[in-house]
Amino acid sequence: MTIRAGNFLGYSPAQTLVLRVKPIPPTFSPLASDLTASNVLGTSATVNFKIDDTGGNDANITVYYDDANTSESPNLGWKQYYFTGDSDCGVSSSFTYTCAVNVRGSDKTVNGVLFKGEAGTSGTGWAFTSGLTSTHNSQASSVTGQIGQVLSNGMRYNGDPQKIKVTGLTDGQYYQFTLYSQSWGNTEGRQATIYSTDSDDSIVAYQNFDTVPDGLIVECYYKATGTEAEFTVNPEPGSTWHIYGFSNRVAGPARDAVASQWTNSFTAPTLLGAGTHNVSLTGLTLDSTYHFRVAATNSAGTSWTNHAGSFMITLTGVFEDTDGDGFSDQEEASAGTLPNDPSSKPGLNFGLLGYWPLDGNTSDLSGNDRNGTAHN
Repeated sequence: MTIRAGNFLGYSPAQTLVLRVKPIPPTFSPLASDLTASNVLGTSATVNFKIDDTGGNDANITVYYDDANTSESPNLGWKQYYFTGDSDCGVSSSFTYTCAVNVRGSDKTVNGVLFKGEAGTSGTGWAFTSGLTSTHNSQASSVTGQIGQVLSNGMRYNGDPQKIKVTGLTDGQYYQFTLYSQSWGNTEGRQATIYSTDSDDSIVAYQNFDTVPDGLIVECYYKATGTEAEFTVNPEPGSTWHIYGFSNRVAGPARDAVASQWTNSFTAPTLLGAGTHNVSLTGLTLDSTYHFRVAATNSAGTSWTNHAGSFMITLTGVFEDTDGDGFSDQEEASAGTLPNDPSSKPGLNFGLLGYWPLDGNTSDLSGNDRNGTAHN
């Protein structure tokens, strides 16, 4: 840029002004809705994200991701999810537990972990410090395995708020506190806000929901700020929450915006500028949950999305038929037949919705109770 100064006597000699624009590191959108996963099918998924600015200096993009079955959650705080039995309840003898409690019943061993049957309001490493003064024999849960027996064995309720304290912690250590619950009705309700002395956030959970099996897990991943932590369930006015079982275990450190803390990564083949983008991940494992986070690097530095996302690879929609017998490998696994042997396949009743012999009897003989009503 050339500039000159002038007045009524004339102009100064021309001067050259050089402007150098300093590059800035990329910035991601802070909105959770701008970090998502889509096209989750088979062993692949697409990670979607938005870059707000790169300062005109396009960035290298790397997606970091981990299988949640072999790593801790990357985000401290609360989460909730449905579960079906011992296989997906998250309990494992490979962890060290400060307590594992069946609040009203007998001892139950879940995946090698003893859930101590209790009749009182305190025990080794735990205590009820508010509410939970009433007991009930519970109802039969559709959750399978020994964790289902914990839900069906009995529960405590009443009090607002309801508080559980865990003790014997190590200051600065990471832990995971988990509530194991079942639905008490099939219409959404029985709302509560749940929070902790050692977590900055809270979660709103509904104990009544229409899901089968009827298991619900609410858990908090936290860093101890002392030797005790207290967890509060604050039901909506006029309601109460049921406590069936809970546990507290030692956890690994939270993964942050540090590449070495993640197991897997994929770098996009081209530089990307501001805008909405997607990157595809392949070679994933069926029936697994993945956590992911995105990093962008240009000449000015590296930035990360300010939170992590997650997605689940399920067997739904995957229809590989290895032995070519007309039944998918997943259907054969469900029926208990061999997916690599064409002579081993489900019988005629597999997947049968109803059987009406049309002999004047409108009853469903399949056992699914889809009975009809005859009309002339």
